[in-house]
Amino acid sequence: MKILKKPFVAIIIVLIVALVFSLVGIKLSVTRQAEKVEELFYTGIDGGTGIDTYLHNAGNEAKVIHYTAIQYFDEEYTDGLRDAYNNLIEAETIEEKFKYNQDMLTEIESLIPLIEMEVNMNSYDSIYLETHMGYMDDIQKMIDRNTYNEKVAEFEEEILGKFPVNLVASLLGLEAPEYFA
Repeated sequence: MKILKKPFVAIIIVLIVALVFSLVGIKLSVTRQAEKVEELFYTGIDGGTGIDTYLHNAGNEAKVIHYTAIQYFDEEYTDGLRDAYNNLIEAETIEEKFKYNQDMLTEIESLIPLIEMEVNMNSYDSIYLETHMGYMDDIQKMIDRNTYNEKVAEFEEEILGKFPVNLVASLLGLEAPEYFA
């Protein structure tokens, strides 16, 4: 305990303890703020609908399109859509959800020329498919208008981009939530 009686050593120890507590406090605060931003992906902003809910709805629409399409087309044309919406439903990260949503849209786009050329399709199924493809388009427009990515950018600029948080973030590997892009 003699070492603590020396003022210089005591000051150094107090400064180290204060620095450690500051780093831990900043890390916890930034982590909580990042979690709140990421939660907007699931819950929406200002009581709106989150992108995750829209993706769930898009997956349901893709199922309807798939189940109708398999009545007219071989599996080689429809399996990609089935796989894409199954992957979307099982995706865990925002990055995966974006990728599988894009895959699903690509698969639907590839079905459009087939649907337009199908002469044996009854009018009910034709209208049904057209309606659900319209729903899918509407859902994608709502996803595009969602401001989640703007909130991530704000977080990066206003939280991670300012001193001293930027230093602590780089030191401790703190990152912004994933963009839906």
